Amino acid sequence: MEQTKKEKTKILWVDDDIDVALSSFKEELEDAGYHVLRAQTPDEAWEQLEQHSIAAIIMDVMLPTGTIIDRDASNRGMYAGLRLLEKIWAELPKYANTPALIFTVLSKDKELNSWAKQYKIKVLLKTEIYPEDLVEAVKEMLGEKEEAKP
Repeated sequence: MEQTKKEKTKILWVDDDIDVALSSFKEELEDAGYHVLRAQTPDEAWEQLEQHSIAAIIMDVMLPTGTIIDRDASNRGMYAGLRLLEKIWAELPKYANTPALIFTVLSKDKELNSWAKQYKIKVLLKTEIYPEDLVEAVKEMLGEKEEAKP
């Protein structure tokens, strides 16, 4: 049977905050044609990655730990999102080159900024952007951003 409808690009969004403020970002991504899968913990994220084919990841930095991410290795969850991305890229070969961005409230954190520079990851601050800015960052990350016409 031929597929007549193009499958939406799946984005995994890992964030333990599921609230009204973030729902507008999710809705904007869905309106732009993305299928957004949510996970609140590293363990849930790992399950989503094993069950679906994910094109990109939006990751919070501070997450609860669990069986996938060690509490001590993540500084009691302070950097669980960073450790999770490292683990995904290292241990799930099909995701070794999956693009990601950090979406957080941390702004002047030295470890985060050093890590983002090392991995060439964009960091977006939840308090400083609008939903359409996140959509543009996702398009750019996936190489879908249109060039400005003269």
